[in-house]
Amino acid sequence: MLSGEIPPDLGNCSGLVDVYLYENSLSGSLPPELGKLQKLVKMLLWQNNLVGTIPEEIGSIPGSFGNLTQLEELMISNNNISGSIPPVLSNATNLLQLQVDTNQISGSIPQELGMLTELTVFFAWENKLEGSIPSALAGCRSLQALDLSHNSLTGSLPPGLFQLQNITKLLLISNGISGPIPREVGNCSSLIRLRIVDNKISGRIPNEIGHLDNLSFLDLSNNNLNGSVPDEVGNCTELQMLNLSNNTFGDTLPGSLSSLNKLQVMEFSGNRFVGQIFSKLWPTLLP
Repeated sequence: MLSGEIPPDLGNCSGLVDVYLYENSLSGSLPPELGKLQKLVKMLLWQNNLVGTIPEEIGSIPGSFGNLTQLEELMISNNNISGSIPPVLSNATNLLQLQVDTNQISGSIPQELGMLTELTVFFAWENKLEGSIPSALAGCRSLQALDLSHNSLTGSLPPGLFQLQNITKLLLISNGISGPIPREVGNCSSLIRLRIVDNKISGRIPNEIGHLDNLSFLDLSNNNLNGSVPDEVGNCTELQMLNLSNNTFGDTLPGSLSSLNKLQVMEFSGNRFVGQIFSKLWPTLLP
């Protein structure tokens, strides 16, 4: 297992394409000299003991020549990296995966990340991010997975986030996000997992949720949602888990839930539902 610091001289290896140093005991900070590796495609450094900030040189453009313009994967998860996400990362226009989860990164998510049109994965969960989710992320039109869970994000859900046609996983667990779920959620036809848990989301579940015919996991628990559960939820015939617990829903459960014959987990506790669980729902819930 490798230990010690990443040597600045590594930046002189101008032909480097891939750097795989994950799951070691490396310490110290990321040397700015890594910004010299103009042919670098993959930088995988997760699960070490790295500290310090993300060097701006990783995404900077010195003069007319862009540094790391070939970079496709930047994975520095499970370290102790602090500071903010540098806006100049937007200059790494070929970036496909940005994984900075489980660190000590603070500040806001830069609007400039919306310029990464090829980005497919952005994981930043378990950090100290604050501020709102930038509406500019709608520019990441290739995004397939976004996980910003366990931060201190506030503000409302930007409607543009739900215009991402390729997104399959959207996880926003344990933040301070407020306001309603935008009606645009129905545009995310590829969405499989939607978990907006333990926030301050209010209002009703929009009827457009029924357009998500690929949705398997819907978890909106521990929020301030109210009103009735829309009949359109019954159109999400791929649902395996439906968790609406600990909100302020009322009225009776919609009969359309009986069409969810793939449902394995149903959690409605901690609400204000009335009436009975109708008999035609029981076959759905039995093994």
